[in-house]
Amino acid sequence: EDTANKRMKEVIKTIQKDLKDGKEGSEVYGKHEDVFGKFAAYMLSVASTSGNMALVFESTAKFLERDAEFKKNLKRSLMMPAVTVLAVIGVVLFYVGYIFPATAELFVDMGITLPPMTAATLQLSYWLEANWLILLLSIISPIAGLIYYFKTPKGKLFLDKYIIKIPVIGDLLHKTSIEIFSRVFYTLYSGSGQNIEVIKVASEACRNSYMEKRIKEVAIKKMLKDGAGLIESMEETGVFTRTAISRFRLGAESGSLRENAKQLAEYYEVQTTYRMQSVIDTISLFVNLFIMIALIGITVVSSESAVIKPN
Repeated sequence: EDTANKRMKEVIKTIQKDLKDGKEGSEVYGKHEDVFGKFAAYMLSVASTSGNMALVFESTAKFLERDAEFKKNLKRSLMMPAVTVLAVIGVVLFYVGYIFPATAELFVDMGITLPPMTAATLQLSYWLEANWLILLLSIISPIAGLIYYFKTPKGKLFLDKYIIKIPVIGDLLHKTSIEIFSRVFYTLYSGSGQNIEVIKVASEACRNSYMEKRIKEVAIKKMLKDGAGLIESMEETGVFTRTAISRFRLGAESGSLRENAKQLAEYYEVQTTYRMQSVIDTISLFVNLFIMIALIGITVVSSESAVIKPN
């Protein structure tokens, strides 16, 4: 009743009714994956049958909080700079394609020889005017094609495989995925033999389809088929950092695997939070440099035009 979202109210009422009717948690929450998300729905279903509901609820809330925070920061670090850069490019193109030619052509009509930079800018203006449609299509078409491809399962797998290898931002995404994996692992791991499902769920929650695929097809397969240990199987996937493997190995050897998974999650949470702010600051610096260079370019061209003298 506290929520203002009508759909959420209906979902909560349905859940309450289903639970009163004695339905299984997986059935009750599973049909609301579109509302809660796949992982959250699973965790809520686990909580309904778990002996430690408080821990599961706390971990689920932490996951959702971190997920929302990460998406917000990622948009902040990429979207606004992208919009700013596009706006600056638009201003420069408007100047070169519309404002500058109107001035430069006056000198041409007067028979005045244009300085090299002014002449080159005028030629660029003519070229843009003649080829703007081709230029626009050559920019938009590949971008649209890539977006479409990356939305396909194969494209998403390709993107997730290589995006974590990109310097700085890739490392950030990679460690965030490992953080989520470790946090889910800590929440669900029981120390018994029935933990294949835990590893599977943790891999699905980590937000990277390539990591999920490697964990399921390499680690889990190796554990089931070859009887390999968890650490050996995780190492075989090639998607965990040396720090992560070291932490899990230490936990396995000391009998505190859950606690070490939690420590790893908290360590990467602190590190990625700090790194994200660093990335935002770095991107902002480059955007400011780009704006400065664009303004200097416009100023230099305008200054050269201003000192043109009749022949």
